[in-house]
Amino acid sequence: MGGTHCCRTSAVVDDAEFVKLDGGDEPNGDGEQHADGQVAPDTSQTNLSCAEHVGGTNNRSGDVAEFNAHVVCVSEHAGFHVDVADGVSVFVMKLEENTAKAWKIANPHGPTLLANDRIVRANGVGGDSSKLIHELQSSRSWDLGVQRPKEVSVTIDRKGGPLLGLDLQYAPNGTTLVVSGVGEGPVREWNEQQPPNGVRIEKFDRIAEINGARGCAKMLMAAAAERDRSLHMTILKFGGSAA
Repeated sequence: MGGTHCCRTSAVVDDAEFVKLDGGDEPNGDGEQHADGQVAPDTSQTNLSCAEHVGGTNNRSGDVAEFNAHVVCVSEHAGFHVDVADGVSVFVMKLEENTAKAWKIANPHGPTLLANDRIVRANGVGGDSSKLIHELQSSRSWDLGVQRPKEVSVTIDRKGGPLLGLDLQYAPNGTTLVVSGVGEGPVREWNEQQPPNGVRIEKFDRIAEINGARGCAKMLMAAAAERDRSLHMTILKFGGSAA
Protein backbone atom coordinates (compact mmCIF):
# COMPACT_ATOMS: atom_id res chain seq x y z
CA MET A 1 0.00 0.00 0.00
CA GLY A 2 1.15 3.51 -0.68
CA GLY A 3 1.82 6.21 1.86
CA THR A 4 0.08 9.44 2.64
CA HIS A 5 0.04 12.14 -0.03
CA CYS A 6 -1.41 15.60 -0.43
CA CYS A 7 -4.61 14.13 -1.79
CA ARG A 8 -5.12 12.50 1.63
CA THR A 9 -4.21 8.91 0.86
CA SER A 10 -3.04 7.02 -2.17
CA ALA A 11 -3.37 3.27 -2.10
CA VAL A 12 -1.46 1.18 -4.63
CA VAL A 13 -3.74 -1.71 -5.46
CA ASP A 14 -2.46 -5.00 -6.78
CA ASP A 15 -4.16 -5.99 -10.00
CA ALA A 16 -5.76 -9.35 -10.62
CA GLU A 17 -3.92 -12.40 -11.78
CA PHE A 18 -3.17 -12.97 -15.45
CA VAL A 19 -6.27 -14.32 -17.16
CA LYS A 20 -5.75 -16.83 -19.94
CA LEU A 21 -8.67 -18.29 -21.85
CA ASP A 22 -6.89 -20.46 -24.40
CA GLY A 23 -5.37 -23.06 -22.09
CA GLY A 24 -1.67 -23.53 -21.39
CA ASP A 25 0.47 -22.84 -18.36
CA GLU A 26 -0.51 -20.77 -15.35
CA PRO A 27 1.54 -17.72 -14.34
CA ASN A 28 4.45 -18.65 -12.07
CA GLY A 29 4.41 -15.60 -9.81
CA ASP A 30 7.49 -13.98 -11.33
CA GLY A 31 5.50 -11.61 -13.47
CA GLU A 32 2.79 -11.49 -16.08
CA GLN A 33 2.56 -14.53 -18.31
CA HIS A 34 1.65 -13.78 -21.90
CA ALA A 35 -0.30 -15.98 -24.27
CA ASP A 36 2.89 -17.27 -25.89
CA GLY A 37 4.14 -18.61 -22.54
CA GLN A 38 6.89 -16.05 -22.05
CA VAL A 39 7.13 -14.32 -18.69
CA ALA A 40 7.59 -10.56 -18.60
CA PRO A 41 8.38 -8.31 -15.63
CA ASP A 42 5.41 -7.51 -13.42
CA THR A 43 3.24 -4.90 -15.09
CA SER A 44 0.46 -5.04 -12.48
CA GLN A 45 -2.15 -5.36 -15.14
CA THR A 46 -4.27 -8.22 -16.41
CA ASN A 47 -4.25 -9.46 -19.98
CA LEU A 48 -7.58 -10.95 -21.05
CA SER A 49 -7.32 -13.28 -23.97
CA CYS A 50 -10.36 -12.86 -26.21
CA ALA A 51 -12.77 -12.61 -28.69
CA GLU A 52 -14.03 -13.39 -32.12
CA HIS A 53 -17.76 -12.82 -32.15
CA VAL A 54 -19.39 -9.80 -30.61
CA GLY A 55 -23.01 -8.76 -30.60
CA GLY A 56 -24.85 -6.25 -28.48
CA THR A 57 -27.08 -3.27 -28.01
CA ASN A 58 -26.46 0.30 -26.94
CA ASN A 59 -28.24 2.01 -24.09
CA ARG A 60 -27.37 5.65 -23.56
CA SER A 61 -27.98 7.46 -20.28
CA GLY A 62 -27.44 11.14 -21.06
CA ASP A 63 -24.04 11.38 -22.73
CA VAL A 64 -22.74 8.22 -21.09
CA ALA A 65 -23.06 4.98 -23.07
CA GLU A 66 -23.85 1.56 -21.70
CA PHE A 67 -24.08 -1.52 -23.82
CA ASN A 68 -24.35 -5.28 -23.63
CA ALA A 69 -22.14 -7.49 -25.74
CA HIS A 70 -21.94 -11.22 -26.36
CA VAL A 71 -18.38 -12.45 -26.88
CA VAL A 72 -17.27 -15.89 -28.01
CA CYS A 73 -13.56 -16.38 -27.27
CA VAL A 74 -11.05 -18.12 -29.48
CA SER A 75 -7.49 -19.30 -28.92
CA GLU A 76 -5.76 -16.51 -30.80
CA HIS A 77 -3.11 -14.47 -29.01
CA ALA A 78 -5.37 -11.49 -28.58
CA GLY A 79 -6.11 -9.61 -25.43
CA PHE A 80 -6.63 -6.40 -23.57
CA HIS A 81 -4.96 -4.91 -20.50
CA VAL A 82 -7.06 -3.93 -17.52
CA ASP A 83 -6.82 -2.69 -13.96
CA VAL A 84 -9.15 -3.54 -11.09
CA ALA A 85 -8.17 -0.81 -8.64
CA ASP A 86 -11.78 0.19 -7.95
CA GLY A 87 -12.62 -3.28 -6.66
CA VAL A 88 -15.99 -3.39 -8.41
CA SER A 89 -15.29 -3.51 -12.15
CA VAL A 90 -12.73 -4.38 -14.81
CA PHE A 91 -11.33 -1.18 -16.36
CA VAL A 92 -9.89 -1.50 -19.86
CA MET A 93 -6.55 0.29 -20.24
CA LYS A 94 -5.51 -0.90 -23.69
CA LEU A 95 -6.62 -3.30 -26.42
CA GLU A 96 -4.08 -5.19 -28.48
CA GLU A 97 -4.39 -4.35 -32.17
CA ASN A 98 -5.54 -7.82 -33.19
CA THR A 99 -8.19 -7.75 -30.46
CA ALA A 100 -9.69 -4.51 -31.73
CA LYS A 101 -9.73 -5.87 -35.28
CA ALA A 102 -11.41 -9.10 -34.17
CA TRP A 103 -14.20 -7.21 -32.41
CA LYS A 104 -14.72 -4.86 -35.36
CA ILE A 105 -14.73 -7.56 -38.02
CA ALA A 106 -17.13 -9.76 -36.08
CA ASN A 107 -19.71 -6.99 -35.65
CA PRO A 108 -18.84 -3.91 -37.73
CA HIS A 109 -22.07 -2.10 -36.85
CA GLY A 110 -22.24 -3.07 -33.18
CA PRO A 111 -20.57 -1.78 -30.03
CA THR A 112 -16.80 -2.09 -29.82
CA LEU A 113 -14.81 -2.30 -26.61
CA LEU A 114 -12.52 0.73 -26.22
CA ALA A 115 -9.83 1.90 -23.85
CA ASN A 116 -11.36 3.52 -20.74
CA ASP A 117 -14.49 1.37 -20.92
CA ARG A 118 -15.26 -0.64 -17.82
CA ILE A 119 -16.81 -4.09 -17.66
CA VAL A 120 -19.38 -4.24 -14.87
CA ARG A 121 -21.05 -7.58 -15.59
CA ALA A 122 -19.89 -10.88 -17.04
CA ASN A 123 -22.42 -13.71 -17.36
CA GLY A 124 -24.54 -12.19 -14.61
CA VAL A 125 -21.62 -11.67 -12.23
CA GLY A 126 -20.91 -8.12 -11.07
CA GLY A 127 -20.02 -5.84 -8.20
CA ASP A 128 -16.65 -7.43 -7.41
CA SER A 129 -13.52 -7.18 -9.57
CA SER A 130 -12.08 -10.50 -8.45
CA LYS A 131 -15.32 -12.33 -9.25
CA LEU A 132 -15.49 -10.66 -12.66
CA ILE A 133 -11.92 -11.68 -13.44
CA HIS A 134 -12.67 -15.24 -12.32
CA GLU A 135 -15.72 -15.38 -14.59
CA LEU A 136 -13.77 -14.02 -17.55
CA GLN A 137 -11.08 -16.61 -16.90
CA SER A 138 -13.36 -19.59 -16.45
CA SER A 139 -15.74 -19.08 -19.37
CA ARG A 140 -15.14 -18.99 -23.11
CA SER A 141 -18.42 -17.23 -23.82
CA TRP A 142 -19.15 -13.87 -22.22
CA ASP A 143 -22.33 -11.84 -21.89
CA LEU A 144 -20.87 -8.50 -20.89
CA GLY A 145 -22.27 -5.30 -19.46
CA VAL A 146 -19.98 -2.44 -20.45
CA GLN A 147 -20.05 1.23 -19.45
CA ARG A 148 -18.40 3.94 -21.52
CA PRO A 149 -17.38 7.11 -19.67
CA LYS A 150 -18.04 10.73 -20.36
CA GLU A 151 -14.95 12.93 -20.06
CA VAL A 152 -15.56 16.01 -17.92
CA SER A 153 -13.12 18.90 -17.45
CA VAL A 154 -12.83 20.23 -13.88
CA THR A 155 -10.65 22.97 -12.38
CA ILE A 156 -9.99 22.88 -8.62
CA ASP A 157 -8.48 25.87 -6.78
CA ARG A 158 -6.16 24.48 -4.13
CA LYS A 159 -6.17 27.72 -2.15
CA GLY A 160 -2.63 26.99 -1.02
CA GLY A 161 -3.76 24.10 1.17
CA PRO A 162 -1.94 20.76 1.33
CA LEU A 163 -5.02 18.54 1.12
CA LEU A 164 -7.46 18.07 -1.74
CA GLY A 165 -9.69 15.84 0.33
CA LEU A 166 -9.54 12.99 -2.17
CA ASP A 167 -8.88 9.36 -1.35
CA LEU A 168 -7.20 7.89 -4.42
CA GLN A 169 -6.22 4.40 -5.48
CA TYR A 170 -4.27 3.25 -8.49
CA ALA A 171 -2.71 0.22 -10.09
CA PRO A 172 1.11 0.51 -10.13
CA ASN A 173 1.21 0.58 -13.93
CA GLY A 174 -2.27 1.98 -14.38
CA THR A 175 -3.28 4.90 -16.56
CA THR A 176 -5.78 6.58 -14.23
CA LEU A 177 -6.48 7.32 -10.57
CA VAL A 178 -9.61 5.94 -8.92
CA VAL A 179 -11.55 8.19 -6.56
CA SER A 180 -12.37 6.01 -3.55
CA GLY A 181 -13.71 8.83 -1.37
CA VAL A 182 -14.21 12.59 -1.08
CA GLY A 183 -13.51 14.22 2.27
CA GLU A 184 -13.15 17.77 3.53
CA GLY A 185 -11.21 20.04 1.22
CA PRO A 186 -11.34 21.93 -2.08
CA VAL A 187 -12.93 19.06 -4.04
CA ARG A 188 -15.88 18.75 -1.64
CA GLU A 189 -16.27 22.55 -1.68
CA TRP A 190 -16.29 22.48 -5.48
CA ASN A 191 -18.92 19.73 -5.45
CA GLU A 192 -21.14 21.75 -3.12
CA GLN A 193 -21.01 24.74 -5.47
CA GLN A 194 -22.42 22.77 -8.41
CA PRO A 195 -26.10 23.02 -9.39
CA PRO A 196 -28.44 20.14 -8.43
CA ASN A 197 -28.01 18.44 -11.81
CA GLY A 198 -24.37 19.45 -12.23
CA VAL A 199 -21.27 17.30 -12.40
CA ARG A 200 -19.64 16.22 -9.14
CA ILE A 201 -16.48 14.29 -8.39
CA GLU A 202 -17.65 11.06 -6.77
CA LYS A 203 -16.54 7.64 -5.63
CA PHE A 204 -15.51 5.34 -8.51
CA ASP A 205 -14.85 8.24 -10.88
CA ARG A 206 -11.44 8.02 -12.55
CA ILE A 207 -9.01 10.87 -13.06
CA ALA A 208 -7.47 10.60 -16.52
CA GLU A 209 -5.51 13.88 -16.71
CA ILE A 210 -4.11 16.50 -14.33
CA ASN A 211 -2.42 19.65 -15.65
CA GLY A 212 -1.46 17.94 -18.90
CA ALA A 213 -0.17 14.72 -17.33
CA ARG A 214 -1.97 11.72 -18.80
CA GLY A 215 -1.52 8.00 -19.34
CA CYS A 216 0.47 7.13 -16.20
CA ALA A 217 -1.01 6.87 -12.70
CA LYS A 218 2.27 7.77 -10.99
CA MET A 219 2.62 10.92 -13.11
CA LEU A 220 -0.94 11.84 -12.20
CA MET A 221 -0.13 11.45 -8.50
CA ALA A 222 2.90 13.68 -8.90
CA ALA A 223 0.78 16.32 -10.65
CA ALA A 224 -1.82 16.14 -7.89
CA ALA A 225 0.91 16.79 -5.32
CA GLU A 226 1.75 20.24 -6.75
CA ARG A 227 0.37 22.51 -4.05
CA ASP A 228 0.95 25.96 -5.55
CA ARG A 229 -1.27 25.76 -8.61
CA SER A 230 -4.84 25.01 -9.57
CA LEU A 231 -5.57 21.52 -10.84
CA HIS A 232 -7.07 21.20 -14.31
CA MET A 233 -8.41 17.67 -14.40
CA THR A 234 -10.18 15.37 -16.83
CA ILE A 235 -12.60 13.09 -14.99
CA LEU A 236 -14.07 9.88 -16.40
CA LYS A 237 -17.65 9.54 -15.24
CA PHE A 238 -19.57 6.33 -15.85
CA GLY A 239 -23.29 5.83 -16.19
CA GLY A 240 -25.07 3.52 -13.79
CA SER A 241 -23.59 1.65 -10.87
CA ALA A 242 -20.81 -0.93 -10.81
CA ALA A 243 -21.05 -1.70 -7.08
